[in-house]
Amino acid sequence: MTQKQTMTIIRSYGLTVNIKDGEYRVNYKNGEEGTAFYTDDKEDAVNTAKLMYDGITVKNTMQFDPIGNIFRYGEAMRQINAEFHSKLKNLILGATK
Repeated sequence: MTQKQTMTIIRSYGLTVNIKDGEYRVNYKNGEEGTAFYTDDKEDAVNTAKLMYDGITVKNTMQFDPIGNIFRYGEAMRQINAEFHSKLKNLILGATK
């Protein structure tokens, strides 16, 4: 998946996405910093955008260490249903034609 395809998919959910120094910042439109999500992985950015679009609070699926640092996500962030994978595949393949 290209950077352009990643950004197109995330924006199709009505979210904002910015890239700085290879890190994706995904957030709600007019969202505060507390709702922003950062990752350097395209797939994680798209999966998180899907969860945000579906109304799942990202904070609920993140894991924190004892001093509050965010771990990279566990399996909950990676579990996307088959319907979403199908739509995503069609969107990606359609963008490359």
